[in-house]
Amino acid sequence: MKLELISFKLCPFVQRAIIILKKQKIDYDITFINPMDPPDWFKEISPTGQVPLLKADDEVIFESSVISE
Repeated sequence: MKLELISFKLCPFVQRAIIILKKQKIDYDITFINPMDPPDWFKEISPTGQVPLLKADDEVIFESSVISE
């Protein structure tokens, strides 16, 4: 399963998810977006524009606390 963490660089909530993923030694990619001009593909998976989100194959998980679980 390929994991992709998506956020913007100054999001304080993404730090929690990064710490947990690194502590658990889980391989992931991170993609930073511009919150002022989010790409269309991001709008399709996050209609509210909420970050961070974790994309696991075709599943999208919102909220850093849920991602951390």
